[in-house]
Amino acid sequence: MRIYESIHALLICWDKSIDEFKNQRDSLGKVLRDFYGFNISPLNIPLSENADQWVRTEISNFMRDPDKKQNLLIIYYGGHATLQREKLFLQWSVFHSIRVSYAPSQISRADTTRHSSFDKPEDPCLNWSLCQESLVTGAKADILIILDCCHAGAAFQLEQGQQDNAVELLPACGIEDRAFVGEHSLTNRLIRILKSPTLYQKAFPTYELQRQLAYLQKSLGIVHLIDGKSNPWGRSAHLITLIPRYDGKGISIHRVVLPDSDDEEEQTPANREPDLPHRESGYQLQRDASLSYTDAGTNTEVDITQITDPILGTALFLDPRRKVVYVDVGTETIPVNTVRPDHKPVVLQQQQQQQQQEQQQQRRPLIKNDCVPRTSSPILSADLDITSNFPHKRRMHESVEARQTGLWMDRYSSFLHEWSPDKDGEAYKIAILSTGLNMEDLYIGGQRRRIVDRRNFVGTESEILPSTDSTPDRDSIGTSHFSLLAQTSKYTNFFISKISESGIFTDISVVVRAIACAIDEWKVNMLVLPFGLNTYNQELADQLSRALQANIICLAATGNSGANARAAYPARMPGVVAVFSSDSLGNPSLFNPSPSPAQRNFSTIGEDIAISHNGEEQYRSGTSFATCVMAGILSSMFVFARDYLELDLEDWNLLHTPAGAHKFLEIMSTSRGGYDYVAPWLLLSDDLTFKQQDGSQSSYKMVVKAQILAALRQLR
Repeated sequence: MRIYESIHALLICWDKSIDEFKNQRDSLGKVLRDFYGFNISPLNIPLSENADQWVRTEISNFMRDPDKKQNLLIIYYGGHATLQREKLFLQWSVFHSIRVSYAPSQISRADTTRHSSFDKPEDPCLNWSLCQESLVTGAKADILIILDCCHAGAAFQLEQGQQDNAVELLPACGIEDRAFVGEHSLTNRLIRILKSPTLYQKAFPTYELQRQLAYLQKSLGIVHLIDGKSNPWGRSAHLITLIPRYDGKGISIHRVVLPDSDDEEEQTPANREPDLPHRESGYQLQRDASLSYTDAGTNTEVDITQITDPILGTALFLDPRRKVVYVDVGTETIPVNTVRPDHKPVVLQQQQQQQQQEQQQQRRPLIKNDCVPRTSSPILSADLDITSNFPHKRRMHESVEARQTGLWMDRYSSFLHEWSPDKDGEAYKIAILSTGLNMEDLYIGGQRRRIVDRRNFVGTESEILPSTDSTPDRDSIGTSHFSLLAQTSKYTNFFISKISESGIFTDISVVVRAIACAIDEWKVNMLVLPFGLNTYNQELADQLSRALQANIICLAATGNSGANARAAYPARMPGVVAVFSSDSLGNPSLFNPSPSPAQRNFSTIGEDIAISHNGEEQYRSGTSFATCVMAGILSSMFVFARDYLELDLEDWNLLHTPAGAHKFLEIMSTSRGGYDYVAPWLLLSDDLTFKQQDGSQSSYKMVVKAQILAALRQLR
């Protein structure tokens, strides 16, 4: 993304134009100046016959000093416009625009005054096409043109030359369309979006600005149908690249910080929270005390604050005496636990290195030898769990992390309770392939009504198990997987496939038959695969391809060997959602495989998961558990979209596809340490989720639905 030394904006309106246009122009200039630090130059076009030449001269004067390669120029116009001979003319009054739009095409603009149907005097106007051509030709700086007027799309007709700068156009509507007016105008929507901290606190490309404009337009109920008959007004703004840069980089927008300024300490509208309506306070995080992390990519420290959840009234932070530092080692990050020396003199570098070496020697191995696969046989991901292959009781010094995980689960339960549909729709069907299920487990007994069918595929034939039968689950792996999936999903029925007696299996035909049953007989909506193979298998690939073609969502664990192995198969198969693990704050787990640059690397909580086993609480970690949590999140959000947001059939059928599932997770995620951390409340926590005055949930419903539909448009 390109960062500019300075950004200059020329904001154009007609002199003596109506107050609405001037007020919009002034408000936009205030936002660009106060929030972003741009240099603002207002320009009022005089009501004269030589307006064309006057504007070209003023534009030339405006560009004289800032027209440099390292700068960005923004040219804005707000007002009326007309279309003549397929050229865009800026117009002082709307009267002439309407008359000319109905004039015969063979009558020129000059002849209309002599035509019997156009005998009124012409209003002042100027040929914007000529002004734009003089603006772009020979320019060195990048240029963004914003036209909030009717027929603004006609400005795209520009002959491209050999230039090193980028020129982009953001028109309010198409060539034959009329622009929105009033509160729905392009300018007012820009003002609303540009004031969002989500944007002004970081650099963002112009295509992101256009995407947020589309979100807001849909959230306000401004929808232009394809035939254009039900809405005669303009379509949403589309970003047009008039001249691309030679290096392919587009235009970006960011705050301009003056050299040697104390930007962090000075409180200005650009660095403090603006007075904007936000989402419900239940999902706001209060920041209290500082905790330090180091970014693995840049090796720069960022302050992470103590977090309190107002819903639960409890803290969501690690021990304040504990400092976690992520050190970049290739593609893996390794945490080093140290005690923060509060207000003590800085230790010399040699002493620090010696302390780190002593800590590394005292620290036990992160992964036991018996957790690393020695053969190429398929292995359940749960068998690679960090520190132990079996459930282990929580030690005293690990209680903080376990408590954070519990708070995450409490917040997730509160989220489901608040945002679940009021009516019971069709149950979502999930098949999970693991080591079976112990029906005598106290928690499992309360979930029997949700278990539709259970099969034991171990052996030559699949065995249908009665609902009362308790097939031994020797290591409690499958029971743990199911209990976690049942806790995190709602309105879901389950189909249980036993594919192994323990965490290790060698007969891949067992898995193939289980997947075939889920596709052909059970006709499930989702396949949960909390296991991984070390190598590619053609039979498994064929069955999973059938599932993906049937729009069955497939999620698979990536493994727990860290950077010592690639992501397991089938997690790395195209179309399958590869699931990585994180802690309760979204930081990637140590045992994650390295992220793949060729695909999204979705992660969610998979550390210190509390599992109830015969009434006893035990804790486990691993990507297999993160896979079950991710399946619960995704299935619940699918039901949320289908029944609560009431998506129509066409949109639902597109959302519930492998590609749609990836897009859905994408808008529920945020980047963290090279992975895409997923939490369902991130779908509602965007600062562009504007709350209506009545404060009702229908406001959120409208905006969230718009976010989903905007993501789906990328797949059409």
